[in-house]
Amino acid sequence: MNIQDLLKFAANQGASDVHLQGGSPPMLRIGGQLRGVEGAKVPDDQLLAFLRSVAPASLGELDAAIDGGSRFAFAVEGLARFRAALYRNEERPGVCLRVIPTRPGSIESLGLPPVLRELAIARRGLTLIVGASGSGRTTTQAAMVDAVNRSRPAAVVTVESPAEFVHEPDKALFTRVDPGLGADGATRAVDRALELDPDLIVLGELDRTEVALAAVLRAVESGRHVVASMRTSSTIRALEQLLDPVAPERKSAIKARLAAALEAIVALRLATTKEGGRRPVVEVFRGLHQTRELYLANRLDDIARLMAGQQGGMQEFDRQLLAMYRAGQVSGTEALRLATDPEALGAELQAGRRPAA
Repeated sequence: MNIQDLLKFAANQGASDVHLQGGSPPMLRIGGQLRGVEGAKVPDDQLLAFLRSVAPASLGELDAAIDGGSRFAFAVEGLARFRAALYRNEERPGVCLRVIPTRPGSIESLGLPPVLRELAIARRGLTLIVGASGSGRTTTQAAMVDAVNRSRPAAVVTVESPAEFVHEPDKALFTRVDPGLGADGATRAVDRALELDPDLIVLGELDRTEVALAAVLRAVESGRHVVASMRTSSTIRALEQLLDPVAPERKSAIKARLAAALEAIVALRLATTKEGGRRPVVEVFRGLHQTRELYLANRLDDIARLMAGQQGGMQEFDRQLLAMYRAGQVSGTEALRLATDPEALGAELQAGRRPAA
């Protein structure tokens, strides 16, 4: 088995992930579904040889890296970049490869709402990109950074390890800060980023610690725009969870700072269309005067209602799913699968005329 040829096949098929495990057939995730690749199983020695050929020298001894679950990124020239997550299963080596296009897509080409371009070029504030694993957070974040790169001179500092999308400078200057290991790595990296005179700080993942949140708030309060990724299911859940790591006696003060800092929360889910493709479903919360006041009053249900009413460029998952269903883009089953409130959305689907199959 030629693993390089397999990666080329995976990229050409639009796979999002490639699973390689010693002694097992390779598997690809295409359109959200895991599919086996017919043919030989992956030999341990061939997989190890491949990993040695693409792993950076900084990874150290490969067996130890596999046992430690190390991650790294590598590129196949003219094809794609890959983010590798190593593991060992029953004494056999394995790796999960996330396929990353060589260039970030634009907001428009990815089917994201135009309001994201406005959010991308904001001069200050905290913008969170949230969603489950595989929902398109990294791709969306990269598209927003690309919008900045194409629109104005800006110093962009990315805090991520490993580096995923590599942006070719157009109008912007790019610097990467490695958060390193340890509980305070990301916090120190944000503080380091502030020393580099940034206009935009991009966090690969917002650490769920009070010190990390405090570092992000310091960056925003110094006049920077911070775009961070967070693993959660919706904008409302993000608002609920942001304060989870904060000590009770400091919650009120941190919440007031968060209310002032939040520019937007963009939540993502991926829908399977009737044609078998994938399309983002996007929810948008914006830090408007009214939503800030509601957040401080803990009236999250009222925020959800404002979002459903699409005020100030906001939008809500179930309204988007209903619109996609009525346009014949997704089935009722798929809309209900992704709905925040399946019962309420189901009633609306029943009340409306069903689109032609």
